[in-house]
Amino acid sequence: MSTTLSPALLEVAAEWYVRLHEEMQAEAAQQQRLLFNDWLEADPLHRQAWARVEKLEQRFGMVPADIAIPTLRDAAAKRRAVLKTLALLSITAPAGWGAYEYLPWWMVAADYRTATGEQKTINLPDGSILVLNTATAVDVDYRAEKRLIHLHEGEICITTAADRAQRPFVVQTIHGEIRALGTRFTVQSDTQAAQVAVLEHAVKIRLADQQHESLLLEAGHQVQFNRGHAGQVSDVSAYQDAWIRGIMVVENQALAEFIKALSRYRPGILRCDSAAADIRISGAFRVQDTDEVLSNIANTLPIKVVYRTRYWVSVTLREQV
Repeated sequence: MSTTLSPALLEVAAEWYVRLHEEMQAEAAQQQRLLFNDWLEADPLHRQAWARVEKLEQRFGMVPADIAIPTLRDAAAKRRAVLKTLALLSITAPAGWGAYEYLPWWMVAADYRTATGEQKTINLPDGSILVLNTATAVDVDYRAEKRLIHLHEGEICITTAADRAQRPFVVQTIHGEIRALGTRFTVQSDTQAAQVAVLEHAVKIRLADQQHESLLLEAGHQVQFNRGHAGQVSDVSAYQDAWIRGIMVVENQALAEFIKALSRYRPGILRCDSAAADIRISGAFRVQDTDEVLSNIANTLPIKVVYRTRYWVSVTLREQV
């Protein structure tokens, strides 16, 4: 019979997992292994907790690398690794394992995350301010040599503060890194591309596949890029950061683009029919209530909103009478 494992016991198992992956001298590593074996044999529940760790590795091939990094530089880094391992171990098995397969890693164990439609402001240790938009996940890793924000997916706004140790402030995405130069800027990233908009001062962008080249982006400009290519630099909208106040502002935007942007704030499927895709829309919309937004645009544009379910909504061209 499987016993429900307490969070405290799973945390101990997570701590052992991280300890056993630390880089250390051979003698210390052997001593660590002996202590681990003693813990493992002390209680059958310990073996069940460790079996959860082994199942984790077997199920996914490996635990994501940033859980158990080869060298844990300090206690804070170790604690972050333990908490991330615990986040995975705490998923209820067996149903939870299946559910995990459909969740991205960043959603399970990021340091900070927001649900669909949620926004959050984080005051960082150095006085910098980090704002998370809807469906966003980040890790915060302040090291001796730099201040690092790892944006897994979503959108953030950063207002950097001066650092006494003069450490650089870097936002890392899968497409490349953005280094702040005394800056306020936004970053949006998904699996396809990242976009940076500079509101104050400047940033330096280095693409993941072009480590020896960088792009200087100054205030009032934005650019979209992926791992190997940066697009054309363009002007930033005056309303670039309106989302921080829960507002989406558009000017003469194609309806299909508007609906795609609005869908980020709404769970389920929100789609625009091709027949209505090119209708132009302008206005300021509060994204906290997407049903109200859809109702408003249906009253002002030649469209109708079709609710198949609460989570499956289509915007189509209204039939002419």
